[in-house]
Amino acid sequence: MIARILAKDAGQTLIPDLLVRKRRTQALGKYSARERAKIVSGAFAISPRYADRVRGKNIALVDDVYTTGATTDACVKILKKAGANSVTIFCWARVLPMGLERSDLASALAADA
Repeated sequence: MIARILAKDAGQTLIPDLLVRKRRTQALGKYSARERAKIVSGAFAISPRYADRVRGKNIALVDDVYTTGATTDACVKILKKAGANSVTIFCWARVLPMGLERSDLASALAADA
């Protein structure tokens, strides 16, 4: 729903099934960033139906919640390998590391940029 609204407002085409899962992955909630990356590595692919629509394009990838970045990183890797010119991540919420003080928030967000 978020992607649909963003695409419409930007006058862009939405392709909700551009990325497909090659295999199921377990729930990631209890795993570290490194473990999450390993779990999702190779789990996604470009749908053969849209493979020719990625090369040279600037892609906007919408994620509802950005936790460690493992899933978005895996998707960006696949999109870049398929020839995307750039991939921009739009997320609705960001999970911050445990124990992060409010004063550290700006530094943490800047480091992710």
